[in-house]
Amino acid sequence: KVLREKRGTSVTRRHTSRTGKTFYEDRVFSPILDEQGRVAFVMESVRDVTRQKNLELTLKETEAFLEKVISGSPIAIVAADRYGTILLMNAAAEDLFGYTIAYAARNVSARELYPPGVASSIMRQLTDGKGKLPGIKTVIINAHGEAIPVELTASIVYEDGEEVATVGIYTDLREKL
Repeated sequence: KVLREKRGTSVTRRHTSRTGKTFYEDRVFSPILDEQGRVAFVMESVRDVTRQKNLELTLKETEAFLEKVISGSPIAIVAADRYGTILLMNAAAEDLFGYTIAYAARNVSARELYPPGVASSIMRQLTDGKGKLPGIKTVIINAHGEAIPVELTASIVYEDGEEVATVGIYTDLREKL
């Protein structure tokens, strides 16, 4: 490929040592052209990227595990960005609110999940509570306009000290009342 295209390329390869240890190397191939623009030499450099690949694999496994925890939770979980755009809604939340995540992410603001003024009140409580809101009883509004009593636990998600999202965990209280 380097000879044909006269451009550098790289490939990451997985190897197993005689002892059974897996390691990864990144091989970079760079053409060195002569005066006529033909490839005269190909320089190869090899770099051990085992640590980076292992971190990437661990991150993927952690993400997959957290996805299973959230999606499999019997408790409704909703996350929204700082503008109220719904980013995450597990199956229990879809059942409770009556929206699919695909629909809610495009068409529903987090404020619309509550009666007028309630979302603002919850955000004030979150801010006053330093980003954490232990269980409070409140009411949500589902897709059919029905008021549903819930217990809400919420938190603000910060990144580099800046608010980026909020997460709410909702327990349906209809059967308990």
